[in-house]
Amino acid sequence: MTDPFNQWAKQRPGIFLPVFFLSFFLGSTAQEPCTGAYGLARGEVCAIGTDGEYALFNPALLAGHRSPVYSTGHSRPFAIRELGVSSLSGILPSGPGTFRLQITDYGISGYRDLSAELAYGMQLAEHLFAGISFQYYNTAITGDWNYLWTVGWGAGLRYDFSTATRAGIVLLNPVTVGNHSGYGPLFPAMIAAGLAHVIYENTTLLVECSYRSTAPAQLNLGLEYELYEWVTIACGFHSSPATYAFGAGFQRDEFGVHLATAWSALPGLHPAIMFTWQPAK
Repeated sequence: MTDPFNQWAKQRPGIFLPVFFLSFFLGSTAQEPCTGAYGLARGEVCAIGTDGEYALFNPALLAGHRSPVYSTGHSRPFAIRELGVSSLSGILPSGPGTFRLQITDYGISGYRDLSAELAYGMQLAEHLFAGISFQYYNTAITGDWNYLWTVGWGAGLRYDFSTATRAGIVLLNPVTVGNHSGYGPLFPAMIAAGLAHVIYENTTLLVECSYRSTAPAQLNLGLEYELYEWVTIACGFHSSPATYAFGAGFQRDEFGVHLATAWSALPGLHPAIMFTWQPAK
């Protein structure tokens, strides 16, 4: 019996070939969800953020939210339409902690990936916050919804040294369960530790070291500046491959929009956009 993926590849060579050659680039992660426009502009720092963090990977950051936040976004690795990553997220305070539900869809026509995450974060002590998350990854091809599936989990901590300095650490997918083992580590384990520090009035520096089980260690840097009360600009850098990013955020009353673009000599441009709604803001 012919493998269904091979059947799809023969029918779609115009899409399969560029994806095949792009996969040779070290650090290219087009088919994995990224941190969205907000995180992309800040060097893809995912363990810690500023007071405006939205969909960063560390579930411990959810404890800082006091009102619901709904967001939707889209990014295009390599600026290729077929590789677009779309996401929908809701952050809901509940009792002593805060829940987040996020759904991400990415892939190419005839070979789609769906990622769903349920996360919860809460305050443990005066300056200590913790969180845990569960992720479900599903790959669907024509005629087979559960072609590949994986269940993973993650956990994170955040500690506030002061109002100006705080640190975070997050661990993702240390153990996964699913039918992907015969196809390689589709969702590798990751650990990241970061520090956020207000270096000047309205200016925050983000520094992070991260490591994925299938890639070299990576340095992530981000800088955020509140230009006006309703305008924020940010820039970022991360290694492996060396990538430079810039973005801006605009917040008026309950509604906001974030724009970002990253550039690397290997994959090229990576634009992204995200819209947010905070009904109780």
